Amino acid sequence: MPKHSEFILTPISEILSEAGIAIGNQPRGIDNYPLKEYFLQSVFLRLTGAQEQKCKCILWDVGTYDYNIRYKFFGGRGGSVGECSALDDKNKIFRSLEECVTLSIGNAERTKYINESSSAVGDFFDKCASHGWPRQEFDEFEAAFQQVTNANVYQLTRSKSNPAKILKDTTNFKVEEVYELSVYRHRNRCAHNLLSFQGNKPSFALMRSDEYKYWNYYLRYALILLVDKVMTNAYKQWVEQVEQGLYDE
Repeated sequence: MPKHSEFILTPISEILSEAGIAIGNQPRGIDNYPLKEYFLQSVFLRLTGAQEQKCKCILWDVGTYDYNIRYKFFGGRGGSVGECSALDDKNKIFRSLEECVTLSIGNAERTKYINESSSAVGDFFDKCASHGWPRQEFDEFEAAFQQVTNANVYQLTRSKSNPAKILKDTTNFKVEEVYELSVYRHRNRCAHNLLSFQGNKPSFALMRSDEYKYWNYYLRYALILLVDKVMTNAYKQWVEQVEQGLYDE
C-alpha cells in the first residue's frame, strides 16, 4: 500500500466529530457565544489544512508510480498546484488520478456523499446548539446545500475543453462559484490573517447581497467534506487497481 494511504483514506469528517466533543466541554449558555467565531474558524482551518495536505500526499503517491505525472507536476512543466487550496488545484490532482486508472462514481454514491456531508455538519451543529448558539446560520446552510445535486458532483472527462471536475456548476446551482466565494477566499482571509487589517469585512453591501448567504461556516464545512469524499473515493480506486496490478505506468 502506498506510503500515505492511511492518512488519505481517513475521512476529514473526523475533525468535525472531534470538534463536537471539544465544544461539549465548554460552559453552556450565552456566556460562551463570544467563542463562536474563534471556534468555528479554528475548525475551518483544520479542515482546509488537512485537505490541502491530503491532496499533496495523493500527488506524491501517484507520482511515485507514474513518472509522467511526476514529471508533469514536479519537473517544472507548468503543472504546479501551489498549496492545493483552490478548487482548480484540487481538480488537477483529481484528473491525475483519472489519467492513471478508470474511475467510477455512480449516482448512488454521489447522493451518499451529499447526504453524509450534510449529516456530519448536522451532528456537529446539534452539539453547538445545545450550548445556546443560534440556529439561523445552520438553517441558511440547509437551504443552500439542498441545492447541491448529483449533477454538481464529479464529472468525467469528455474533452480537453470539458475536463473532469470534483464539483461542477449547473444551471440550478453554481457550486464552483460558491466554493470560491465561501471556502477559498475565506481560507485565505483566515490563513493569512487578512481580517486583521480588513476590519470592515463583511461590508454592508455584501450583507445586503445574495452572496452573503454563502458566508456560512456550516456550508464551508459541507463543501470541504464533499470534496474529501470524492477525492478519497478516487484515491481508493487508484490504490486498489495498483495493488491488483491493473495499473502499469
